[in-house]
Amino acid sequence: MCIPPLAAARGGAHDLAGERGSGDVLQATDAEHARRTARVQPGVQSSDEGPGPWAGRGRRGHDGTRPATALYRGHAVLRRGSTSRRAGVIIGGMSTATTTQLSEALGTFAALFDEALAAGEPDRTAMTVATAALDGRPSARTVLLKAWDERGFVFYTHLDGRKGRELQENPYAALLFHWPRVREGVQVRIEGPVVIVSDEEADAYFASRPRGSQIGAWASRQSEELESREVFNRRLEEVEREFEGRDVPRPPRWSGLRVRPERMEFWYGAQYRLHERWLYDCDVAGDCRKRMLYP
Repeated sequence: MCIPPLAAARGGAHDLAGERGSGDVLQATDAEHARRTARVQPGVQSSDEGPGPWAGRGRRGHDGTRPATALYRGHAVLRRGSTSRRAGVIIGGMSTATTTQLSEALGTFAALFDEALAAGEPDRTAMTVATAALDGRPSARTVLLKAWDERGFVFYTHLDGRKGRELQENPYAALLFHWPRVREGVQVRIEGPVVIVSDEEADAYFASRPRGSQIGAWASRQSEELESREVFNRRLEEVEREFEGRDVPRPPRWSGLRVRPERMEFWYGAQYRLHERWLYDCDVAGDCRKRMLYP
């Protein structure tokens, strides 16, 4: 199988929508895995978006309070008490070996992502996003992948919804793709720090959404209690009247979140649950390695 080269930084992001198609069967060995990823281009560039604050106009929630922690563009920074630490980031300042490992992992994802399209997955962009609050209570939901490149994997949301609030408190997330129609079943697990996308990137994506979705983003108070559907319908009508005859701008507290991969695992299903697992992970110094795991 030919692995497509990685897109160039910034300009080469994969912009996505759900698609359908048809695929093949996995025969995975260490040698074959190396062969499958051998053509991936190793050039990964640093692409921090700079240290600007989380949301362009204020960082208060629906209730007017400020979050205890802040998520910054380009860097995830925890601020709690006297402790402050940057989240580990594997993009930028990496050794050649590290960039090669990252490129190989992203190339493998690209190949499997294409296979998911060919295999007829109902929506290959669907992924579980798991977060956790500071009390350790986890939560998970399914969202859609909207873009990905060597900087990470992007989804969009209200920043004051539950996942937005949890990612302000604890800016790390885990993603899970499950493509049961690919080969004998494939899962891709991705873990890492979360950063906000640039305003320009968020604006461009928001402008591409159907107008109804844009109106809904203004009308929804995501994750808050809703008295009735009629109340929501009235809010939709109010927002529609407000923007009648003009473009709908992006709400200031609606944006994209990019998960930067510190760990990427490829899980290939096999008979008798003798699965094959490959893990790419990076330590706090940014050194990455590839290893095989027991099923």
